[in-house]
Amino acid sequence: MNTNIFKQSASIFKDNVMMIIQPLCLWALVSMFVAMPLYTKKGIDLGFIFASSILVLCFITFLAGWYYCIKLTIANKNKDFETPEEKNLAQLGILKNFFVGVGEYILPVGIATILYGGISYGLFVGYKYIAIQAFNNVKIPDEFIKLIGTGSQEQITQYIQTLSTDQLATLSGVMFGGIIIYFLFEICILWYGPTLFYTTKNPIAALFKAIVFTFKNFFTSIMIVVVMGVLNMIISFSNLFFGNSFLLFIPMMLSLMYFVYYVLTVFLYYEQTQNISPVGAKFDRQV
Repeated sequence: MNTNIFKQSASIFKDNVMMIIQPLCLWALVSMFVAMPLYTKKGIDLGFIFASSILVLCFITFLAGWYYCIKLTIANKNKDFETPEEKNLAQLGILKNFFVGVGEYILPVGIATILYGGISYGLFVGYKYIAIQAFNNVKIPDEFIKLIGTGSQEQITQYIQTLSTDQLATLSGVMFGGIIIYFLFEICILWYGPTLFYTTKNPIAALFKAIVFTFKNFFTSIMIVVVMGVLNMIISFSNLFFGNSFLLFIPMMLSLMYFVYYVLTVFLYYEQTQNISPVGAKFDRQV
C-alpha cells in the first residue's frame, strides 16, 4: 500500500492547481446556468429534456477534455524545466490540448457515462425494492417511505420516534446496507476514469479492467476513498462557518480544489502502479 501517493499528488497539485482548475471552474459555471431552468420546471416537457440533454453533453465534453489535461499534467511531473517561463508554457500547452482530449475521448467517455448512469440507476431501483420489502415485513407504513423523499428532517425524525424496536432495527439495517453498497460501488468504479484514459478506450473493457484493478489494489482503494471522504466531510462542515453570505465562495473553491486533488491522486496511483507511459493509450478497438 503506497501511502506516499497523497504526498506525491499534493506536490503535483501545488504546482498545477491554478492551471488545471480553470476548466473545472468553467464547467461549474456553465452547469449552474444550464441547470437553473430545470429547478423551475414542475414537470417533464420538451424544454426539460432539451436542457437536460445539453447538461449531459456539456458534462461529457468537459470530462473528456479535463481528464486528458490531468493525464498530461501527470506526464509532466518528471520533466525538468530550466526556467519558470518554460514551466508556464508547458502548463499552458496542457490547457491548449483540452479540445484534443475532447476529440479523442468524447465517444468513450460518453458511453462510459451512460454505463455508469445505467448501473447506478439499476442498483438504486434494485435496492429500493429490497428496502420496501423489508419495510413491509415489519409493517413500516408507506407514508414513511414517501416522507423520506418529500418530508423535512424534523418530520422524519418525529416519525422515527414512533417506530417500534423491530421497525427501527430494520430501518437501521436498510440504511447501513445502502451505505455499504454505495461504498463498494464507489470503490469498484474508482479506477474507471484512468483505465479508460491509460489502458483502453473500450468503455466495457475499461469497466471490467477497473474492477479487476480494484481487487488487486483493494486496501489502497479503500484507503483513498476513506481519506478523500474524510476530506470531503471537513470541507462540507466548513460551510457552517460561512453561512449564507458571499464568503460561501471560499468553501465552493475548496470543494473544486478537493475534486482536482482527488482525481490527480487516482490517476497518479494508476499510472505508477501500471508502470505505463503517461502519454498515449492503448487502443483495443475502434469505438
